[in-house]
Amino acid sequence: MLAGRCAAREGRYLLVGGGATSNLCRLTAAAASLVGLDCIVLHNAPDTPENRERSFLNRLFGAELRFIGAVDESQRNAALAEAAAELVRQGRKPYIVGDPVLGAMGYVRAAFELHEQSQREEAPIRHVFLAGSMGPTEAGFIFGNALLGHPFQVHLVSVEYERAELEEHVRRIYEGLRDRTGLDVAPLDAAPPQYHMEHLGGGWGVPTPASEAAILAFARTEGILIEHVYTAKTCAGFVEALTEGRIAVGEPACVIHTGGTAALFSQFGSFRTVT
Repeated sequence: MLAGRCAAREGRYLLVGGGATSNLCRLTAAAASLVGLDCIVLHNAPDTPENRERSFLNRLFGAELRFIGAVDESQRNAALAEAAAELVRQGRKPYIVGDPVLGAMGYVRAAFELHEQSQREEAPIRHVFLAGSMGPTEAGFIFGNALLGHPFQVHLVSVEYERAELEEHVRRIYEGLRDRTGLDVAPLDAAPPQYHMEHLGGGWGVPTPASEAAILAFARTEGILIEHVYTAKTCAGFVEALTEGRIAVGEPACVIHTGGTAALFSQFGSFRTVT
């Protein structure tokens, strides 16, 4: 099996870009190692010891790391395109991971899976909380929910953008799903998500007292690990909605845990109360 994977590796590359703690980068590196492809990760972050620690698992999976500095998303995408073009000039076969509409397809299926589980377990979930960020996760789940006839009320807890920008990301990808699938699905405004902005704080990756409290509570009462960038703020919003009565008593609710547990081990310095 190893010989076959090594043979398949020749000239075939996965390219992906993201921050040093990016779940997408980490999972792409892992997937590449599993199927025998080379992987190049472009981090839009400076090449520092701290960022190399945050990206350690990518190296463990065998990916080549390139730190391109604190550039914005458009500059990072341009760097990915240039890296792919250079591989093509060398006779290689690169594929850039990150098409937001294609990526959203996975969470279309997630909505179906959650619905099937809730029906099977006779726990008809009504409210679903998701991290509000780049949009593929959110738009995909909302699209799947629309295909199911809107059994869920979707809640988006922003962890990265102000509301207008978050709404635009979700809307663009949702419309992209409608176009690409050709399915007769109601527009987003037919059953819009509820946006929760109160946990954004200082923005992406910047902890808040509530997000740290959520990390401690989930770890010490449920044995569940969540982390500062995505899941902690989402869980903080979920807990607040329950404790403040925004969700009626008896209405089942859940949080979609989107991963990132590995990133928690590089976030020790972000805690104020854990020593």
